Amino acid sequence: FLSKLPDANEMCEIVLKDLVHFIILYLLDNVCCAKVKAGDIFISGSVEYAKRSRAWQALCLLHRFVTDDIALLVASRVFQAMSMNSHGQIRYFMEIFTIQGIRKHPHHFGEHLAKEIRRADLSLQYLSSLMIIGGNVIANPRYQSEFFTASTSQRVKDILCGVIPWLSSTQGFSRAIAQLLVHKLIPIVADTSLIGLTEDNALTKDEAVLKKIYSFLEQNSDMRRLRGKQ
Repeated sequence: FLSKLPDANEMCEIVLKDLVHFIILYLLDNVCCAKVKAGDIFISGSVEYAKRSRAWQALCLLHRFVTDDIALLVASRVFQAMSMNSHGQIRYFMEIFTIQGIRKHPHHFGEHLAKEIRRADLSLQYLSSLMIIGGNVIANPRYQSEFFTASTSQRVKDILCGVIPWLSSTQGFSRAIAQLLVHKLIPIVADTSLIGLTEDNALTKDEAVLKKIYSFLEQNSDMRRLRGKQ
C-alpha cells in the first residue's frame, strides 16, 4: 500500500497531512523513539525487534513524503532514535532513511548531523551510524553536491571539528571514514593548493594545522591505501 502511493506533489493535501504525515510521525514517536519497556525482550526475532524493524522499513518507503513542513521535526526524531542502542540490521534501515532525508532536505537534516557529530558523549554505535551517513552524503560523488549546495561554510567547519578527533578513534571503521571526511572537508575550509609553509611561520597561520593534517593524509602511502579501500 505505502509503496504504491503517488508522489507528495500529486497527492491530496488532506491525505498527505492527515494520513501519510501522521503515519511517519506516529512510527517515529511511538515505535522508533520509544524506550524498550521493562520486561520486554529486545533480541533478534522478538516482538519488539520485529516492531522496530518493520517501522524503519516502512519509513524507508515513506521518505519521499517528508515535506519541508515536517522535515525539521522528522530529523530531530530520527537522530534521537539513532542515539539509542539498537541492532545492526535495524540501524541499517535508520541510516538509509537518514541518508535519503539529508539528500532531500540537506538544510534540516544537515543541521542535526553537524550538531550530533560534535557531541563528546557519542557511543561507538551511534558514531558509526553518523560516520556512515556523513561518508555517504559528503564523500560520495553522487550525493555530495546536494549536501554542499545547502551547507554554509560554518556548518562544514562544524562537521570538520566534530570529525577530526575521531581520526584517533579506537574503532577502526570510524577511524577510516573520519579520514575520508577530513580529507574531503579540509580543502573546502582551507586553501590546500599552497602547502609550502616553513616551520618558522607555520604556527602564525590560522589554517596551518588543517593544512598539515591534509598534507599528511594526502601524502602518506598508508592513508592513501586506506581511502582507496573505502
